[in-house]
Amino acid sequence: MTMGVYEDPELGPTVMHFAVNMHDDGVTVLQDWDTLGMRGTGSNSVQIEDVFVPAAGISLSRPQEEWHQSFNVISPIAFSLIMSVYLGIAESARDIAVKQATKKREDTMIQDQVGAMENQLLITQTSVAEMVRLASDDTPTFEKANLISRHKSNATNAAISTVDKAMAVAGG
Repeated sequence: MTMGVYEDPELGPTVMHFAVNMHDDGVTVLQDWDTLGMRGTGSNSVQIEDVFVPAAGISLSRPQEEWHQSFNVISPIAFSLIMSVYLGIAESARDIAVKQATKKREDTMIQDQVGAMENQLLITQTSVAEMVRLASDDTPTFEKANLISRHKSNATNAAISTVDKAMAVAGG
């Protein structure tokens, strides 16, 4: 699934949401993803050029810069799943760092870093747990999607900070 802006002569800029087959002519997966060895995630950029999408293939269209009600349904589910992966990475980094830190028990600098890392991990865990709780209520509202997005931002920042601190604790 992807989206693009169509300059509709009557409605103005309109965002069209649609699916394209990754094997279609004009669809190229670029080999440009290598952030912290995460190539296995398949998060490469996708270039779409001169691909025909029939009108029946448009799953949703909306005015550009307008929130669509479907995001109230999608956001809680998708962001909860995505952030659960980030949480797992942060927890794993923490476990590795603590294992390394036990070798340096007398180093007060490491102790401070472990404490800061644990606090960031707690923020990640708390935010993701709240996202999952909110997603379990199947009533789609803008307010819930907004709250989920705010928890996602907090969880993302805290997960990144957890891994950064874990790398420092483990020695880089």
